[in-house]
Amino acid sequence: MLSAIGKRALSLITLLAVVVASCSSLDESESASSGVRPNIVLMMVEDLSPRIVAFGDRVALTPNLDRLSSEGVHYNRVFTTAGVCAPSRTALITGMHQNSIGAQNMRTSSFVWPGSARRGYEATPPSFVKAFPELMRAVGYYTVNNSKTDYQFGNPFTVWDENGPAAHWRNRPRGAPFFAMYSFNLTHESALFLFGGLAGRNYTPAWGAAGRGARPAR
Repeated sequence: MLSAIGKRALSLITLLAVVVASCSSLDESESASSGVRPNIVLMMVEDLSPRIVAFGDRVALTPNLDRLSSEGVHYNRVFTTAGVCAPSRTALITGMHQNSIGAQNMRTSSFVWPGSARRGYEATPPSFVKAFPELMRAVGYYTVNNSKTDYQFGNPFTVWDENGPAAHWRNRPRGAPFFAMYSFNLTHESALFLFGGLAGRNYTPAWGAAGRGARPAR
């Protein structure tokens, strides 16, 4: 088990494994000389924690993640720059520490100054700070986000060709390379508190009401 890794660090580990796996068939020198630009799919999963088989857990049933793990690369010394969602997404999308661009406070747009009518703000990164999909877009990539943003500084129109729940790399121009980011919110902690979430329904684990003792053998 990885005792030091934070919950959201696993998101980045999964992300890197997918990116590396997508590029692994391309030799770097061959790619550079031939002008080949790989298509990249980035999958973000929040609040997952390292309690999956790939990181040593023997209780979890995660066959799809196990397969992804077996075909990818493990990064065992990756750490999040913030232990909470929105600031960490600032760092992810810009490649800069959120403290350096004024986005360190969680949910800045909802901030309230006690005793004041002043409410919320958006972080304002310096003009030279670019979201990395924007840089990819500038060199010809078709960029897709489906669909979470939450960057603390709004959602600049220059970042994505498509952004929303219907966004898909299949909509790109013929022959264009693509970068597609998909965010899966099923594991986000907020799902525990929403109506219909696990805390709001009579939830029974996959191995039945008898509990873990009845868990099927591998």
